[in-house]
Amino acid sequence: MLHKWLLSPLGKARIGMSQLLIASSTVPPKVYIAMDAFKRLLKRMEHSRVASSQNVLGCTEQEVIAIEKKYKLRLPQVYRRYLETMGHRSGRLFAFDHVAAFYSAVLNLTADAPNDWSEDGLDPPSDFLLPRNHLLISERLGDQFEFICCNGDNESPVWYFNTWDWEIRLQHQSVQEWLECWCTQSEDAIASGYFSQHPDGITNPIRTALIEGEDSGDPESFNIDDFKKKMVNSHG
Repeated sequence: MLHKWLLSPLGKARIGMSQLLIASSTVPPKVYIAMDAFKRLLKRMEHSRVASSQNVLGCTEQEVIAIEKKYKLRLPQVYRRYLETMGHRSGRLFAFDHVAAFYSAVLNLTADAPNDWSEDGLDPPSDFLLPRNHLLISERLGDQFEFICCNGDNESPVWYFNTWDWEIRLQHQSVQEWLECWCTQSEDAIASGYFSQHPDGITNPIRTALIEGEDSGDPESFNIDDFKKKMVNSHG
């Protein structure tokens, strides 16, 4: 029996569905294909102990809509499904490389990052330009970022840039590929014994600290550069 977290919100989307069913539906075939791939990923994560229904937590519909309203965009279907399924917690996915990719970070990341760069003296060159409907979906230690384009499509490539060369690179062909790549890295981390040393994993402490600082009314309670060095030196 499939756990609830493995079931697509598209009631008719099932692995092995007939082409007749696809043809008779108002849902585009590409959405069915993407959802089937997403369900396979969830099964893989459960099988390889990356995540299970007991240690994932998704976003509410209102939270997902809040991102779309804040940035006046429409999220790609697969990224929306990621948020709905595990946007707050995803087991060992994103839990080993100081990365912030959960809703609490993504909600404000696109708006806050340019201000953070300016405050840190990291203004991008004049020819650095992000697409109009971009959304930053991950950050690592405040200087590496990934983003998608939200143009109402079912999928989006994932691009990468950092704050030392500001060169935008195509990182993954799709959000699905992005998730699968992180899953592979999580599986490698499990096999290497990483989580034996760090049972709770390591996410992005800087973004977490910034969020907590804002909530406490004291966003300047620590030095970010010193904090980065401390975390990198202590965890490798």
